[in-house]
Amino acid sequence: MSKLLMDDNPVVVSPKLAVALGLEAAVFMQQVHYWLCKNQGNPIYNTVDAWCVQLPFIGKSTLERIIRSLKEKGVLIVKIIAINNIKTGLYSIDYPMLDALFDEMQAADL
Repeated sequence: MSKLLMDDNPVVVSPKLAVALGLEAAVFMQQVHYWLCKNQGNPIYNTVDAWCVQLPFIGKSTLERIIRSLKEKGVLIVKIIAINNIKTGLYSIDYPMLDALFDEMQAADL
């Protein structure tokens, strides 16, 4: 058995989500969704550096670009606040907007 296969906490992402958003953005959104579920749907606080610890295979500048892009698409809601002089994001997902984006993609493929 290999040390690289599923003895760790795997990151799982829907292929449809990856097609809709791109693989790295889909991985990030899945991680946000995971924490929203753990937090009973309440927005979650995190810094970009903390996201990088959770997703060490995505570089910081790439993650910042992903967050900006998802905000522009309207599927990620981020409010920047300062906690102890550290810039922190309050993250949530606009699930209806994410579904609408997927529906638009589906309709374009017809």
